[in-house]
Amino acid sequence: MAETNDKLITPEDGAGMQSPSEDEETSVVHTLSGQQKATALLIAMGKPTAARFLKYFTPDELRKLSGQARNLPDIKISDFEKLVQQFEEAFAEGASFSRAEERFTSLVRETLPEDEAAAILNPNQDTELSYANVFEIMNRMTAEELHPYLTNEHPQIIAYIVSRLPDELAARVLVAQIPEVRSSIVQRILDLKPVHAAADAIISQAMYPILVKHTESKKKSHYKRIATILNQLDKNDLDSVMTSLESIGIEDMSNIQALMFMFEDIPRLTNRARLLLFDEIPLDTVITALRDADTTLIALVLASLSQRTRRMVEAELATPDIGLSRDAIIRARREVASTALGLAQQGKINLDAERTSSITTAP
Repeated sequence: MAETNDKLITPEDGAGMQSPSEDEETSVVHTLSGQQKATALLIAMGKPTAARFLKYFTPDELRKLSGQARNLPDIKISDFEKLVQQFEEAFAEGASFSRAEERFTSLVRETLPEDEAAAILNPNQDTELSYANVFEIMNRMTAEELHPYLTNEHPQIIAYIVSRLPDELAARVLVAQIPEVRSSIVQRILDLKPVHAAADAIISQAMYPILVKHTESKKKSHYKRIATILNQLDKNDLDSVMTSLESIGIEDMSNIQALMFMFEDIPRLTNRARLLLFDEIPLDTVITALRDADTTLIALVLASLSQRTRRMVEAELATPDIGLSRDAIIRARREVASTALGLAQQGKINLDAERTSSITTAP
């Protein structure tokens, strides 16, 4: 292998010393992987600038970059210039990937706590929670919810748990104990010594199955939250996201879909459900929502209106509304969908009538 010069060459020192072909030969840039190149640039940026970029990386990506940092070779200033040039060219060409799944993942992570988001995004991943994650679950519980899980624990365990809770929650948990146990807990907290990591792990392992039952009881609300998030997407984005979610499991997907409804789903409703729905929608909202809609959908909606209202809507739709924005149409359609979801939650209509009918009539 040819020996390379490890001396750091400044632009002034290196001027005229190498021909372009020699420079290409000695450049370490061509031996680096994409992750190594990204890591090198982040290091060269310095802490303030790099910190602004790091927030856009996922934890898994940061772990990979950290591993690359330990194995980076010495890089010359001239090589950094080549790296910057390569990244500039890459950005100029643009990236060719769909952002639908990334947008959905970001929404879930920003909306739900870390462990709950992980359960939705990686439902088949059997990960062992650290003690910190277990206490995050406890911190989101009320004293009334937490108390039943602690009643059978040894006072020393309760004391340690109470010592790790936020002040207000700890106080409420303490008050919920019977006087004798309360006194013992306070004394044990006063005498509490630093707890070894192994003991933390044991407590975590013991509490995890109990707390998982508590978090699983909230899974239904997770379905509703995810459905609410997805209902905010337009039809094209939603189709792309739903395709990317095929791996989450048939049961979870079905539970989410059962809570989803968009304006374009109106044909799924029975005639009676459509009559009930549009009886709740203001006339102006109906007119706005129907602008630029599919003709079949317009006909279904018009058939759900009273004769007088139908004539008024038809007259309005026959006159173009030049000043109406696309955002106004989307807001009106979301209002219709939201009203349908509300009626379904009240048990007044069935959002999935067509699918249910097809299942029951299947041979």
